Amino acid sequence: MGKANEGQERREGTTEERWSLAQLPDALTVEETCRVLRLGRNSVYEGIRRKEIPSVKIGRRLLVPKAGIERLLSGTGSLG
Repeated sequence: MGKANEGQERREGTTEERWSLAQLPDALTVEETCRVLRLGRNSVYEGIRRKEIPSVKIGRRLLVPKAGIERLLSGTGSLG
């Protein structure tokens, strides 16, 4: 695979994005959070509503801090 496909892996006819947490921005949109956590949009919004996924609201934008996702994935967060 060339540079254009770097960070992506081909699985059964679909392209699956792969990246490390270090490559992510400090705050993610809900859509970006969906891709990182491999959850649907409704599940992410529900997790935010239940305070299982940390979030920050800035104006009308809802952002998820990268540090919060790191805590969730390390098992020290509240998701699950």
